[in-house]
This record gives sequence, C-alpha cells and structure tokens, in this order.
Amino acid sequence: MENIKSELELVPFKNRVFIKRDETKETTTGGVYIPENDREKSCAGIVIAAGPDCTTMFSGQRVIWGMHSGLEVVINGELITMIREEEIYAGQKKDTTAELMEIAKANHGVV
Repeated sequence: MENIKSELELVPFKNRVFIKRDETKETTTGGVYIPENDREKSCAGIVIAAGPDCTTMFSGQRVIWGMHSGLEVVINGELITMIREEEIYAGQKKDTTAELMEIAKANHGVV
C-alpha cells in the first residue's frame, strides 16, 4: 500500500492567487478590546502563490482587494484567501518587495 501525504500541496490554477491575509487588530488605537465577532477582516495581505496565467501578481507581493472578494479556505492549517487576479485592486511594484519576499519566506516558507 502506498503512503499518502497527510498535507496537500495545492497550487492556484489559471488566474487565481493565494493570499495570506493580514492579522486583524484586537484592540483600537485607544486600547479598547474588540470582540472577535466585531472585528473587520483585513483586505490586505501577501501573495503566497500565483497561477500560471497571472500577468502582474507574484509571490511576496503585498496587495489589497475588495471586502467581499475571494474565497477563504484552510490549506495545511492556514487560512488562505483564494481570489481572481482581476479582483485585486492594487499591489506593490516588484522592485519594492525584496524585503517583503524575505518576510514571506520566513513566515510561510513559500515564495
């Protein structure tokens, strides 16, 4: 019998992008605790994988998207947002993200 991997290695197809969403704030700037149910989800994050048809997205790029865009899934125990490239509003230029790529490598092991 073959050994089956317990963790799947998924890659986005076509023009899909996998994004690690930024953490939401637990307190306001004044220090007031925000209950988990009332926290707004961040619409910014770092691309951890881009599909082969993506023309402007790349791993390690910091991006922002619309609040109701994408699909959240759990991959290998991490909450990942899957989104189409055209639903992303803005991203950092490639030459300004060398530092972020190092952060992505350290945090996610994927670039």
